[in-house]
Amino acid sequence: MGRGPRNSTPLSDQDALFLDAESEASPMHVAVVLVFAPGPTTSLRDEAARSRIARFLERGLAIDRRYAQRLDHLPLSGRPIWVDDPDFDLDRHVRSRRLPAPGREAQLRTVCAELVAQPLDRTRPLWEVWLLDGLEGDRFALLVKVHHCLVDGVAGIGLMGAILGVEPASDFESRPLRASGESPLRAELALREIRRRVDAGLELAERGVRALHDPRGTLRRARRLGRGLRRLVRLDWPPASRTGLDAPHEGRRQLAFMATDLERIEAIRARWGGTLNDVVVATVDLALQDYLEDHGLDTRHRRELDLRVAIPVDRRSATEPDGVADRGNHISMIFARIPSGERSPSRVYARVSGALAQAKVSHMAEALEAVMTLAGWSPQRLTRALTRRALALHVANLVVTNVRGPSAPLYLLDAPLERTWPIVPLMPGQTLAVAVMSYAGRLHWGFHADRAGVRDLNHWSILAERAFERLHAEATGSGRHGGAERRGTRLTG
Repeated sequence: MGRGPRNSTPLSDQDALFLDAESEASPMHVAVVLVFAPGPTTSLRDEAARSRIARFLERGLAIDRRYAQRLDHLPLSGRPIWVDDPDFDLDRHVRSRRLPAPGREAQLRTVCAELVAQPLDRTRPLWEVWLLDGLEGDRFALLVKVHHCLVDGVAGIGLMGAILGVEPASDFESRPLRASGESPLRAELALREIRRRVDAGLELAERGVRALHDPRGTLRRARRLGRGLRRLVRLDWPPASRTGLDAPHEGRRQLAFMATDLERIEAIRARWGGTLNDVVVATVDLALQDYLEDHGLDTRHRRELDLRVAIPVDRRSATEPDGVADRGNHISMIFARIPSGERSPSRVYARVSGALAQAKVSHMAEALEAVMTLAGWSPQRLTRALTRRALALHVANLVVTNVRGPSAPLYLLDAPLERTWPIVPLMPGQTLAVAVMSYAGRLHWGFHADRAGVRDLNHWSILAERAFERLHAEATGSGRHGGAERRGTRLTG
């Protein structure tokens, strides 16, 4: 048999940063827990059923050969690249595990937290799916883990759409996922790196020529970037206040989940304006204040705190060609101060809404994106050191991210998807992260914590539930408590 082509693709500068940020105690993969009701022909009851689901997942993943590629590095610069993995084996990536009895959500959260804490193997393609059997009511779950250098939140939603269907199905046509060639030789890689550097220099020269032809546009862009960079410089505030949530990771992870109806979130926005993100961050802020109070900080001391959130911002362009937006990272970050020591939900909401609106128009995200691009011109060792130094600055107390998910129901073959719990990685020095994802009329909240800073995440989820109820009650005047659903004891339909 003849040899196939030797394929290699450099990681983007932003994708590579997630490799630089990773350590054994701080793995940088995103994840989602998908909970399914049993379908007429779909379950995990035996090995044949599990194999059938694995082949169905393979069919969706086969749209992108990146899922059959592994990491390598260019010999001159150390720059990471994707190369075909000739030893790719689907069974190494789609694995199964049975939950301990009684198979309630407490057991699901415990098992998923254990699996999320484990870094992906960099010698293989950087993803895995766990088929989790044993949920009560014949339900089952999938835990999907993909390294952040492969996908961000929006690309992750695209992956969900690839492996699931919008209509129930009982059969399917197989489509194998495999590498199309073999790993390139070291000499080839060195030559490609030289070509890349030459091409990058030519591109920079072309940009200079274009700038000369459009001086006014160039000046406008430079001023806008300058404002954003000044904003970033002002982020050289003293580090965000220490709250007990900031500690070196122990590696012992916890997960907690919550779900709210989108119509209740819209009721808050109808009363006070703002965005869904404003509702989410205000809920987190109120819960954080209650958490700090429970840990001995009274209102006076909380008012002295400088609390900040980091919020990923999608930087995709509507003009990007098909497929480009469906992989890798196209994000930047904004940072915003959030209230501390404020008890009124309406005032918290107003201050959060104002802070996020100001951050969005500050061009901070654009400037940070430019800085990350410039990092691609630095030697790999220097970039890695600068990345870890930047993460150690403790600019924010936690990450809060919101991803718009599918509005219509999805199916794994003919098994309906009921819940979608998103999980984002913990950045070094942060022991709590919050991710939300909309799906079929509900907003699903995923709380991810390391025990070094959060000893009881279930308690945090109770505080988040109460915080949302306080927001909703004051916005609507309903006084109703109970529409936020804490997912800590048992699965419900």
